[in-house]
Amino acid sequence: MVCKGNPIKNAETINLPSNLEVTGIVLPQVETCKINNYISLKLIDGITRLFIKDVEFEEFYELSEFIVKNKFNYNPEKTFRRLCLKISQWAYDDYGIRALNAYVAFSLLEELAKAGDPVAKSTLKKERSVTY
Repeated sequence: MVCKGNPIKNAETINLPSNLEVTGIVLPQVETCKINNYISLKLIDGITRLFIKDVEFEEFYELSEFIVKNKFNYNPEKTFRRLCLKISQWAYDDYGIRALNAYVAFSLLEELAKAGDPVAKSTLKKERSVTY
């Protein structure tokens, strides 16, 4: 993290580690993976979180267990990269429900459709007509 814009004249830019403790506040370590204009994943303090239009999809933490099945030897960074890859493949395939667990795919499709994603709306409509 780089701190800039210090109002003190002739102050230099200071590089700070991302987990620096400042007056009792620990800055979270965040890694971001932007899939498209609607979906991004963030690794925040070892937990992968999914955001739809910058709003956290809170059910994703529970749903991600369906996507990444290896609970042994848990490595947050590897899990994050796996989830980024899996979700990006799903998005590339126009959100086809076969690329993910159907329960996860429908939950995400509904949220993406609410957020205004036209591909999600079309896929959701098509999959509902086939499924129901």
